[in-house]
Amino acid sequence: EANTVTFPADAPLLMTIATAMEALAVSRTTIYRMVKAGELEAVGIGKSTRIRTASIQKVAASGAKTRKAA
Repeated sequence: EANTVTFPADAPLLMTIATAMEALAVSRTTIYRMVKAGELEAVGIGKSTRIRTASIQKVAASGAKTRKAA
């Protein structure tokens, strides 16, 4: 069964790294690894990095296997 992550219709377009970690139940390192691999879309705003909510939904819907880094 594929993972399902649902956000409200009025959910923000971007989320923090911490929120992305929680949504996918993975570590910060894994989020950055997924960004580097092109699995997640990141946007830099000043010194902050945000993840596109749509890319989180896409990864969750694909049933991609992710492991929480130790």
